Amino acid sequence: MTRGEIHDMRTLHMKSVAVFLAALGAVLALSACAPAAGDPPAKPAETLILHGNLTYRERIALPPGSTAEVTLADVSLADAPAPVLARQTIALQGRQVPVPFSLTLDRAQLKPRMRYSVQGRIQDSRGNLLWITDTVNPVDPVSPASDMGTLVLVRAKAPPQAATPPLKGTEWVVEDIGGAGIIDRSRVTIRFGDDGRLGGRGGCNSYGAPYALTATGIKIGPGASTQMACAPALMQQEMTFLRLLEQVQRFEIRPDGALVLTAGDGRRIVAHR
Repeated sequence: MTRGEIHDMRTLHMKSVAVFLAALGAVLALSACAPAAGDPPAKPAETLILHGNLTYRERIALPPGSTAEVTLADVSLADAPAPVLARQTIALQGRQVPVPFSLTLDRAQLKPRMRYSVQGRIQDSRGNLLWITDTVNPVDPVSPASDMGTLVLVRAKAPPQAATPPLKGTEWVVEDIGGAGIIDRSRVTIRFGDDGRLGGRGGCNSYGAPYALTATGIKIGPGASTQMACAPALMQQEMTFLRLLEQVQRFEIRPDGALVLTAGDGRRIVAHR
């Protein structure tokens, strides 16, 4: 056998060994990826769908723009925030109760021996709470049942109203006199005292007058003022204010905190604290 033939045989042998090693590596890699004999197959995620309806017993229509919200929360810890696991927000678009809902989640999120509850609420277009569930609506973590039935909501308590500012002891700054507003940078004020007298500034002079609260409103008597001279426009505004003040028969403090003094002919003085 010649040297060339020996060289060719060695080269062929080396190539065969390389091919064998490559094939062996591929087989080992595949076997590593394959599940071992007897191992259970991977369990696919199980989707849980909770469905039901929201309603309330009162025959009261929901205002336009109302929104319903349903949540599934973990309520295991009584004195801690309840983590929300699923949420559905429903724009009602004029619909009334009952409102159907459907919550979707992975059942693996529910742990045995933990407590879960479905909660519902309805709010108006400005986010004010109207109706809400006030009981626990439990979800069994291991039960296959998904029908929550009808959740009955109760009317939410109205938020506490801000205290009405008192008429007496408050300085009221006038913003409008008889629908004509007031002159820029002029200051007209009213303060009702506990002694049956009111006073303040009329824009130019200080003034004072007696007043009395009656069963139907308020009565303000003729007053007196200092005699300083100011610009004609300020003097005219002050005269209009003092004359209108004497004609006031009613007052109200509106929800926005404004004091409205109304004369017998309907003209008004509007002031804020």
